[in-house]
Amino acid sequence: CLRVTVPSATYTIVFVGSFSCVSETGGSPGGGDGGSGIVIFTNATPTSSEYPPSAMTGNSSGGYTTSASSTNHATAFEIWKVHNKTIGNEGWHGNGNEYSSSTRNFTGSFSTTYDGSSTVGGEWIQLQVPTAITITKIQIAPRTLSPDGTERVPGEGRILGSTNGSTWSNIGTFTGKTYTLGNYTDITVTTSTSYTYFRIVITKLAPGTATTVNIGEIKYFGY
Repeated sequence: CLRVTVPSATYTIVFVGSFSCVSETGGSPGGGDGGSGIVIFTNATPTSSEYPPSAMTGNSSGGYTTSASSTNHATAFEIWKVHNKTIGNEGWHGNGNEYSSSTRNFTGSFSTTYDGSSTVGGEWIQLQVPTAITITKIQIAPRTLSPDGTERVPGEGRILGSTNGSTWSNIGTFTGKTYTLGNYTDITVTTSTSYTYFRIVITKLAPGTATTVNIGEIKYFGY
């Protein structure tokens, strides 16, 4: 009898030939009859996990480290609070008046170099993970501040990855993001490369008139 062990991922199992019986560990039962053959695994899709997996309690916590281009009101709005698994009137608070109240574009001096010589301007927040991962999605929730909490979050931006925290590669961009209080907005990421550092550069704030970046929660998903 053939026993097939299926990893924690989604696979298409193709049986070439036939078998008197087939049993799987970690997947749905399969079957066949008579003879012999080989098994081919195709279309592997690793299972996505959330990062950090548990609430952070400081800028370095549980093997994860977070940092940002600036921080304001540090006691109430420390950087790590974007990863404390709580959507509330808290989170990362950047410098005041770094964005235009009309165009929403970044007007400050922070910039990041990526892909060799390209640069992108914007406040940024980053996460260092203990082991390299490939990200597939980011979720961002606004600080639950009325009336302008939904105006202080990223409307447009660029996502960068690094293996050393200094040499950055472009992973993707996003645009036209809007938010509602108490909820997450998804940013889809398409990359096959794994990194240990991830930086979100906010080039433009969401619609409104607020001029300061303020994020309640950030979640990364990947494998």
